[in-house]
Amino acid sequence: MIPLSRSALYYAIEVCQEISQCKIGIAIHNPDERSLTQTMMCDTLLNHDSVERINTSRNNFYIWFKNGSIIRFISPSDNARGNRFHLLVVDDRVPTDIIQNVLRRCETLSWRRDVQRGE
Repeated sequence: MIPLSRSALYYAIEVCQEISQCKIGIAIHNPDERSLTQTMMCDTLLNHDSVERINTSRNNFYIWFKNGSIIRFISPSDNARGNRFHLLVVDDRVPTDIIQNVLRRCETLSWRRDVQRGE
């Protein structure tokens, strides 16, 4: 889990381009900020060769990459239960109890250990 910043978003894009079947979740508390971030990512990736499809639905914003990786925006609430991601980018305004009880359980850590070992 990494804190939300512009460099974290670019890192998420880079990871999805380089590693196949990677799932990255982005949790932003403020809907207006979420919309601005989604617009920035769309503008960055609009004509990029590695992007297969961008779904800009208000409630389901996805970016699919040709190698099977995906970036998905989620609402940081109890409704996020059941999602599984290899990496989460989290806004610092998300309540601590949501981070501890919901979002931490959405992140699978084995993937990062395998990548660090070079497997």
